[in-house]
Amino acid sequence: MSDLSPTVSQHKHPRRTLALIVTAVFALSGMIGLGFYMNHLSNWVRPEFEGRRWALPARVYARPLEIFPGMNLTAKEFVQELELAQYRFVSQVDTPGSVEQRGNVFRVITRPFRFPDSEDPAQFMKIVFGQNMVETIQEAQSGQAVPLLRFDPARIAGIYPTQKEDRLLIKFSEVPELLIQTLVAVEDQGFFEHHGIDLQAIGRAFLVNLAKRQMAQGASTLTQQLVKNFFLTPEKTLRRKLDEVLISLILEYYYPKQDILEAYLNEVYLGQDGERSIHGFGQASQFYFGRPLTELKPHQIALMTGMLKAPSAYNPRRFPQNALQRRNTVLQIMSQENLIDSVAYDSWRHSPLDVTSTPPSGRNQFPAFVDLVKRQLIEDYPEESLRSEGLNIFTTLEPRYQRHAEQTVIQELRRLEKKVGFPTRTLNQAIILVSTDNGEIQALTGGKNPYVRGFNPALDAFRPIGSLIKPFIYLTAFQHPDKYNIVTLLDDSPLNITLPNHQFWKPNNYDRQFHGMVPAWQALAHSYNIPAVRLGIAVGLTEVRQTLRYLGWKRDVDFFPSSLLGSIELSPLEVARLYQPLASQGFVSPLRTIRAVYTQDHTLLKRYPLTSRSPISPEAVYLLNVALQAVVKEGTAAALKNWLHPDYKSAGKTGTTNELKDSWFAGFTGNHLAVVWVGRDDNQSARLTGSSGALPLWGKLMAKVENLPLEPPIPANVEWVAINSTTGNRIPHDCEQGMLVPFVKNYLPPQESCSEKIPETQPERTVLSPPPGALEEKPSGIQGVVRWFKKWFE
Repeated sequence: MSDLSPTVSQHKHPRRTLALIVTAVFALSGMIGLGFYMNHLSNWVRPEFEGRRWALPARVYARPLEIFPGMNLTAKEFVQELELAQYRFVSQVDTPGSVEQRGNVFRVITRPFRFPDSEDPAQFMKIVFGQNMVETIQEAQSGQAVPLLRFDPARIAGIYPTQKEDRLLIKFSEVPELLIQTLVAVEDQGFFEHHGIDLQAIGRAFLVNLAKRQMAQGASTLTQQLVKNFFLTPEKTLRRKLDEVLISLILEYYYPKQDILEAYLNEVYLGQDGERSIHGFGQASQFYFGRPLTELKPHQIALMTGMLKAPSAYNPRRFPQNALQRRNTVLQIMSQENLIDSVAYDSWRHSPLDVTSTPPSGRNQFPAFVDLVKRQLIEDYPEESLRSEGLNIFTTLEPRYQRHAEQTVIQELRRLEKKVGFPTRTLNQAIILVSTDNGEIQALTGGKNPYVRGFNPALDAFRPIGSLIKPFIYLTAFQHPDKYNIVTLLDDSPLNITLPNHQFWKPNNYDRQFHGMVPAWQALAHSYNIPAVRLGIAVGLTEVRQTLRYLGWKRDVDFFPSSLLGSIELSPLEVARLYQPLASQGFVSPLRTIRAVYTQDHTLLKRYPLTSRSPISPEAVYLLNVALQAVVKEGTAAALKNWLHPDYKSAGKTGTTNELKDSWFAGFTGNHLAVVWVGRDDNQSARLTGSSGALPLWGKLMAKVENLPLEPPIPANVEWVAINSTTGNRIPHDCEQGMLVPFVKNYLPPQESCSEKIPETQPERTVLSPPPGALEEKPSGIQGVVRWFKKWFE
């Protein structure tokens, strides 16, 4: 037996050697394969991490609030402005974004903000309100008077990535040291020692899980948590876990700890707001506490750090007791690690959560307006850029006027529905309010509920405009002063028109009456149909259509005689575009909702300056506006005196379509144009005329808006003269009877004496009264110079 043993041993030795060789080959192959795989991962991970391009939502802002002594602004409106901008009302101001109110006296610390034109620091101010106005503005500490104070604009909307993630990027240098220390103490105590994975923690977790026979404890480092959220899908597989470990090792090898922490602080998930998910400590700080990360107090840092374990379970607004318990656990860890002393610990653990009662809204607060903002942005930027590049979009929205428009809609639609016997939410509406100076849209509503996103009638309801088209017929005629003026007599008698298809069209007036020969201004003021049709045919359908094109009508549709009574279909926005040049004395400016667009690092991408052109003669526009003022003074819009004082001298035009399906009013003061439409989605009768439906909405809105009187400057080639309203001839200004009318100077009517032609019984006509100074003698030559010097020395 002993002789055989060496032989057996000798036979076994080659097999053992072969096994070792095979094992070594497999190990070497595995190592080589692992090396290649890690190289592959590295080539993917490093560019991705170095770019660190999160999909950042675009932030949409209203116009900034600017206040000054004497400004018409109530204390209540001021509070609403600050609430919209997410200012915090406190018993004593302490940080930027806080405000203290004592009756009509406010002490506020403004937030620092980088505006398109300057970077404004935080300011501590005292503001006193008087009767519906700003009385004084002072620096709170020095008492020095301040002539103008500007607040950071309210964020009114976000254009979110496809994943609906909202985050506010922060730099590592902006992160409070206490937050870093707390995060490491709670989540990964070995963070600054390990190289991406913690083998000791993995061992401890394995033993605990083995003992409890369940996954009771994890061992992920902060680096692994970042990798899991930033690079990988949430699936739980062995392959994904291996990738997590390998990528963590790669990150730790190539990048310093502070880069990894910065990425973690910006990526981590910290809660949900409807469809919007809150990511990163920067956004979470604003969402929960209404203040930037740098202003957080220890108990607030403890709460956010504690929420990392389970953001939904520890949501402080939904589960305050859970959140309080978790926060105090973190405070205890902070105390044990000597991050806060025992006195501070005892104080902070008894403090409330200090979470704002209402989170900053992530929804679009003014959906119809923001809808137009998006459409105008898409003309210049790809939609993907809007959803991912973190653009800052500064708009023209005037929040006070927007609220007035929304409140008017809600109250007035209910009243109208009750008046005509409709169930609630039968009528729909659209309102567009525009600054006549620059074409900026300051407020826009659309829909049965202006607070809910849905079909937007202001942009997408293409409806017949009825008599809103008539001013453009008269405007076309007034461009021929040799043939037409404001008192040209127009024929209002029965009319039969043969159409190209050999059928007949017999238009009628709304009142079913005929009025004989009527002056042009009166035909427009009372919205007579037949004179408008006759005038439009006389000047030519092609020329009327060309006038509309000059003023901004873009769509290519056929133009028929019936178009002269408003059968063409336009949206309220298109109507506003057409009326804007009338309100701005002939200057065509594009209607805009955007002032400027900046990148997330405050680089200007595009500014939207005021642009205008004047394709229509200023004389024709002036004559038309005088006639449109008569619409308000004695015509179809005379009821405006119930809401707007006649001194504003507003102008406008009502519009009603067949079977009372659409109710329109487009009108303007010295500084605002507003277009209102009321109708039904099913295109059935709204049972409302322009005067009974849209006009009250217009009047009630404009009564709440700061308006200037409509006193357009008289063009150099226009002169106001007195005429005999019977003959149309010119008479001396000092005649007791007659009518004052503007004419293009080269086309004044013939002169006659008043004593022979003006009967004593004729009533005085002041409906077309001229602006102040229109009839003053205008000296020329040396006489004018002498008079100027005399007035100057006086």
